[in-house]
Amino acid sequence: MDTTTIVTIVIIVVAVLVVAAIIVMVMRGRTEHRRRKAQEMRQKAVAHQHEVAEREAEAEASAARARETKARAEAKAAEAEQMQHRAAEQRSDLSGEREKVNKEFERAAKLDPDAGADPRTPNTPRGTAPRGDVPPGGAPPHGSTRRPRP
Repeated sequence: MDTTTIVTIVIIVVAVLVVAAIIVMVMRGRTEHRRRKAQEMRQKAVAHQHEVAEREAEAEASAARARETKARAEAKAAEAEQMQHRAAEQRSDLSGEREKVNKEFERAAKLDPDAGADPRTPNTPRGTAPRGDVPPGGAPPHGSTRRPRP
């Protein structure tokens, strides 16, 4: 083997080593770049995670307020339903009472010899005469300035 061959082999080996070193350095740089990029992504994800957690907490609080408002509305609706039921029962009970009062007026009118003789004498149940009218010989309604007719 002569010197030129040895020098050529050495140059080729050195060139291969230099190329291998460059490849290793590029790979390390690329790996380090990927590590930094991944770390940045993690930091952004952590920040975003905190934002999402805050918004989730706000959404849950809003949902809790909505449930509370709905429960109050349902309670009010149930209360209103009960009140309507009671009012209907009272109306039903009072309609029978109203019939009794009207029958008493009818009996009184049958017994009264003057019933129907004086057109100014109301033969109506008490409280059904027009407001402001003064029954004959009676006092004006409370707070009225009208005087009885002579």
